[in-house]
Amino acid sequence: MVLSIPMLIANQTIAQEAYSFTSPSFSGIGYSSHVLMLEQITQQNQKAIDDKEQAAADAIQRELDNSNLNKFLKNVESRIYAQISKQLVDAMFGDNPSASGSIDLGGNTVEYYNDGTDITLTITDADGNTTTIVVPVGDFGI
Repeated sequence: MVLSIPMLIANQTIAQEAYSFTSPSFSGIGYSSHVLMLEQITQQNQKAIDDKEQAAADAIQRELDNSNLNKFLKNVESRIYAQISKQLVDAMFGDNPSASGSIDLGGNTVEYYNDGTDITLTITDADGNTTTIVVPVGDFGI
């Protein structure tokens, strides 16, 4: 016969701290900082993508601006404006100067008036903003 002796085993209960999540998404502790950090990372990544796209677009535009055709057109435009400028100066200060005149130049109006002492040059842009330049006539030998 086998006797069974109940054995008393002393169970020692150890108190453990409750498990807590370390992720702010679960615990709520530091959640606003966590969300702010994620938003900042998202914005930085988007800015990097936007900067790359802008750099590519700028490179394409520079390539177009530096084409031979565009260089030629800019040169012709520059020479045309120089010729118009020369004609305007000749009309104001030349051998037979006129008392007044006006020219429309791409939506901008250039007017001048010679009162015998000064020449007043008024430039009005398409928005109505004006620039006035007063030049003494005596300095140019007229």
